Amino acid sequence: MNRFILTALTTIYYQYYFNSPYRIIKLYWFKLKQQGWHMGKKNPTLRDVAKLAGVAVGTISNYLNNPDGVKEKNRERIENAIKVLHFTPNTMAQRLASGRTNTILLYILSEQEIGDSTWLHQLPLIQAINDRLHKTRYNLQIKIGQIGEEEYSLGYMEDCIQGRIIDGAAILSAWEVPKEMLKLFLREDFPYVLLENKSDFTNHACIQFDN
Repeated sequence: MNRFILTALTTIYYQYYFNSPYRIIKLYWFKLKQQGWHMGKKNPTLRDVAKLAGVAVGTISNYLNNPDGVKEKNRERIENAIKVLHFTPNTMAQRLASGRTNTILLYILSEQEIGDSTWLHQLPLIQAINDRLHKTRYNLQIKIGQIGEEEYSLGYMEDCIQGRIIDGAAILSAWEVPKEMLKLFLREDFPYVLLENKSDFTNHACIQFDN
């Protein structure tokens, strides 16, 4: 009788155990451990990458900001270490530390309905800007504003500058750029350039194209 009860209890236990959430969790936990991970393990850091690559942490930072500025031998070591560790840079932390976003805004001021002739002229310019930035670590952000909506354009630009969303701006327009926007750039000491446009309001960088 005792053996029967013991067998029954054992059977119930194993049925419960092998179908319980606890066992499922344990199996996943075992898999994670086999892969070298465990709960609470943090993502690889700059220090981890530097240690594996055999370089200083500062060299890793330099590589992330400007790969071409790092010696080729060190660059190869760093790239291999990043692949091995599956390292992903913390973009937000980098932005906070450097105060930069690596983003350039191309603000296009145009009429409400952009004509085909306008696009035929501006698209090659946009492509050229994008191709040039593609060779750097800068990203291109494009925004189209409408002539006659100066208040909106000014508010948008203020948000971008004061919110540190962009590092610089290029204004592409065949129409006169609002003076209030130029005043904003000067007041904030913000880098900008005018494309296909020039203003007598103040001295500024200006690029015009020969059709």
